[in-house]
Amino acid sequence: MTALANLADIPLPPPDPALVDAAHAAGIPVISRLDLIDPAASRIVPADLGVVGIRWHDGFLIVAWPGIPTPAEVARVQHRIGCPIVPSVAPGILDVLKRVGFEADDHRLPIERLLDLAVAKRASDVHITVGVPPMLRIGHELATIPEFGAISMDQMRDMVQFVAGNILDDFDGDYDGSTAYGGSRFRVNVSQQRNSPTIVMRTIPLQVPPFESLGLPSVVRGFGDYPRGLVLVCGPTGSGKSTTLASILDFINRNKPKHIITIKDPIEYMHPSRRSLVRQREVGVDTASFARGLKSALRMDPDIILVGEMRDLETISLAVTAAETGHLTFATVHASTARSTVDRVVDVFPAGQQTQIRAQLANTLRAVVCQSRFSRADQPGKSLVVCEIMVVTPAIANMIREGELHRVPAAIQAGVESHGMQPFDLGLARAVASGTLAFDTALAACQSESDLREYLRSAQREVLRG
Repeated sequence: MTALANLADIPLPPPDPALVDAAHAAGIPVISRLDLIDPAASRIVPADLGVVGIRWHDGFLIVAWPGIPTPAEVARVQHRIGCPIVPSVAPGILDVLKRVGFEADDHRLPIERLLDLAVAKRASDVHITVGVPPMLRIGHELATIPEFGAISMDQMRDMVQFVAGNILDDFDGDYDGSTAYGGSRFRVNVSQQRNSPTIVMRTIPLQVPPFESLGLPSVVRGFGDYPRGLVLVCGPTGSGKSTTLASILDFINRNKPKHIITIKDPIEYMHPSRRSLVRQREVGVDTASFARGLKSALRMDPDIILVGEMRDLETISLAVTAAETGHLTFATVHASTARSTVDRVVDVFPAGQQTQIRAQLANTLRAVVCQSRFSRADQPGKSLVVCEIMVVTPAIANMIREGELHRVPAAIQAGVESHGMQPFDLGLARAVASGTLAFDTALAACQSESDLREYLRSAQREVLRG
């Protein structure tokens, strides 16, 4: 096989001058040298697409076409590989690479072998730390990968370069981003610990899971039917908030002619425009902050806005304003119950503004979903999501307005039959009754043991009735 160093000696066929002129007119670069190819970049692009990954540049992957691509062709490749691209032109490049026998796999790096293993084992997370072997989270357990040996500082620097670029040149100790490799995408966190970088990568499926596969009550999908208002999906990190929102948006995208704008840090699931027009913006790449991206989105004629996380007063205020001005707005919050979600939003504001924000939430909040993830009892190594669901009825809106949030749990319990609400303990009981969750696990996580047991008796009767 041809060595990487020898590519400089292999010429590409001279391009047609008319093609060069057309490429320049379209602002598309022309690739004239094979030694520009980074094997790691070329492996990102599946061979059946008929294009070649050249190298990374400023967070974009340069991809070479044999001719000038159409916008639809660029969009198709970008969606398939799951990362932003810059198109280029390199006539005859596929034939030349095939003729000289160049194989990108001959130059595979340790980080690539590790990511291949993570995908093969369906690991949810990859942990890389200097001084110990890499680890994979498979199901809910961390497993050491001893065949890689302890990671050296030099290896770590190479791995950071591969997944995050030149961030170590001016590193402040924290980096969040995303990358693509081998047909898979990963959310990347690089942080500093004991004077050395450490990497955690979470696998992101290229395809948005269908809503039916999530195991959530059907009422949750219906939240995408609201014409306006605020819908919050809550829970700890790793509870599946992003997947739930992506699935709701995917359903809207496939079935409704809407303009959807997402603001994420980083972008995880890619949404190609289908019946809807979808614009996806990444904080730190396409916009400076959630607040700035949200402020801009309000001027972009949106129907639906997704805010990756409501972290600060300005972002929360803008999200509520977006809902007030007629947009359906989705966002995530780190909270464990519907009641604590409202409390968390209100408490961000100064005491003098809390009455106003309670009134605004009473008028705009439509629903809250609070998720937790558990190991499945029937399928070891897999997980399921259990959630509390609150639909904001006029009675609950009045509780929010008057600050009587202690009454919310009883209102959720009263709305099970009429509005599809679900107390968290009822969700646990339904999972136990269906055989997907162990009773001991539910007992350890429940809010009230007596409620759990009462719900379980009811849920078991439902299962018996079929």
